[in-house]
Amino acid sequence: MVHSMDMFINGDVYCIYNMKIKKKFVNCKNCKKKFNGLKYYKSTRKREGKIVPRLDYKLIKFCSDKCYKEYFVKINTGKNNPMYGVTGKDNPLYGRHRPKNINKKVSETRKKLFAEGKIKVWCDGLTKETNPSLKRGGKKMSKTKIRLHKEGKWIPQ
Repeated sequence: MVHSMDMFINGDVYCIYNMKIKKKFVNCKNCKKKFNGLKYYKSTRKREGKIVPRLDYKLIKFCSDKCYKEYFVKINTGKNNPMYGVTGKDNPLYGRHRPKNINKKVSETRKKLFAEGKIKVWCDGLTKETNPSLKRGGKKMSKTKIRLHKEGKWIPQ
């Protein structure tokens, strides 16, 4: 199939003739649907001191962004995650600490985002009557405080 194509480069219009549009059908890695796997994009090359427009293509493996995201969520979660089960000294972040100035900056940024309402705590608006998790936590906390009070290790304020 032969096409012509108009390209805009620095405000000038270039028309490219006799570009052969290829098709290569491949199966999507996620949903196995057959689709044209060649994605075309406009590019330029510098030839003999002039900018020459051209049509390039690359082979893609997913039929849509949705399939791309689903595939990588599937292969990188749970036991497929390379960090799954890596704890203690095996973890690459073991023993590493952020400098105090970084912690201060993180704290300031989070306070600012809370104040602007861009982030909020996970339990915002939940109560022990509406959320079973909070209810269970409250009961455990009560039992612990009663036990510690009886042992003399905790004094209510």
